[in-house]
Amino acid sequence: MSTPASLDLRPFTVGEILDRALRIHRGNFRKLFIVMLAFQLPVYVMTKSFEYFGYDYFPHFLRPGLLAVSPPRPDVTVREFLWLLAAGTVFWAAMLAMHDLRLAATTVAGREAFLGQSVSVREALTRTVERAGALLGTTAVQMILYVFLIGLAALPAAGLVAAAVLRTEGQALWLLGALFVLAVFEVPTVLWLMLRYSLVAQVVMLERVSFVRALRRSAELMRGRASTNASSKWTDNSMLRASIVLAVTLAVNVAVASLMSVPHLLVNFAYGNNPLTPNAVDPLAVPAYAIIPIELADAALESAVAPFWLLAMMVFYFDLRIRKEGFDLEVLAETLAKKPAA
Repeated sequence: MSTPASLDLRPFTVGEILDRALRIHRGNFRKLFIVMLAFQLPVYVMTKSFEYFGYDYFPHFLRPGLLAVSPPRPDVTVREFLWLLAAGTVFWAAMLAMHDLRLAATTVAGREAFLGQSVSVREALTRTVERAGALLGTTAVQMILYVFLIGLAALPAAGLVAAAVLRTEGQALWLLGALFVLAVFEVPTVLWLMLRYSLVAQVVMLERVSFVRALRRSAELMRGRASTNASSKWTDNSMLRASIVLAVTLAVNVAVASLMSVPHLLVNFAYGNNPLTPNAVDPLAVPAYAIIPIELADAALESAVAPFWLLAMMVFYFDLRIRKEGFDLEVLAETLAKKPAA
């Protein structure tokens, strides 16, 4: 194990959290790229499979240009919608699972780098597979909790919608009120849930606890302030710090996504798909040999960039443990215990 001095375990500012994540990313770029690509390629295959399945079973939802050429009958629309709902649910669940697995693998590899150790790509993937059941099971419990609490927050708006249906006058005003109430209750609820349970994957992988215990552990780490410094009562709030880290990494992701969209726009323009007239867009107008290389390049670019924000949340997790639980002192004690006597 590295010496305590080389580990530099101490409370970090938000800027230092991002800087540490970036340095880990750069110092282990090849390894993290391969780990990420191991999940991005299956994600790409599943995405293309969903697309081509949809072209056969719900084409009017994926090919808007068909609406002008051959408007579907109502029964066809219903059938396609049901296919879309079923396939979309399976696809969404698969994408969520792959997201969690790539987060887990990056966390395993990043944890070793953070502590001055090394782990191979094979070992990172193996550890992820070993904990896959616990991780995905915890995510399922988390999603059930999200649905329940978000649904609960929507009840006031649902009451206003019901009142609008029962009234014969002023329905538009009631519906507008329902939208306002929905925004007032739903947005804070969603943000609160995202921040409160943003460290669940790290807890599952690094502390090896699962399900409700992992949810409680994430909530415990995110509760209140990261330290007891009275001069930083607001800026030291755990959720506020997490939101800043996530906002910065989101900005990076948006910038990269914008860059990635340019080749897609150019190719679609070349084959007559104008995004300014979405009702005339037909994805099948672009041949596979023109779009697949661009999509594979997207997968590679995503594999190169995505570890940054995943690592940022891992460093944030360790920062909270250092501030709240003296994790740095634990590592120091373990290092001294393993140090041979003079």
